[in-house]
Amino acid sequence: MSTENRLSVRDGIDMIDGHTFLTVEGAREVCATLDINFDEALVISWQTTQEAWETYGFMPTTCPGSGVDGLRLSYHVAHEIGIEEPPGRAYIGTGKQGQANKQAIRQKLSEIGKL
Repeated sequence: MSTENRLSVRDGIDMIDGHTFLTVEGAREVCATLDINFDEALVISWQTTQEAWETYGFMPTTCPGSGVDGLRLSYHVAHEIGIEEPPGRAYIGTGKQGQANKQAIRQKLSEIGKL
């Protein structure tokens, strides 16, 4: 892991959530902190408020813009660290999915000595 990262591993895990929306740079920093690859396919972009709302279900603060959905990031992180079946899949709500994935990520990182 690079010493240039400003986040601790715990902070990086805390940023992963079912209700968060991260900047692309923030998501990259989470991945770098956790020593995993960032997948460009996680990045979503929008041109207008209406497009962001209708396509992704949120109201952006800037247009045009781009970012990374925290729930999608949680699944990416889970797969990257070796969690084959992230537990969030057992839930319907995005918050519950994100929390379940976050807990599994914490546990896995603890098991492999990265937390």
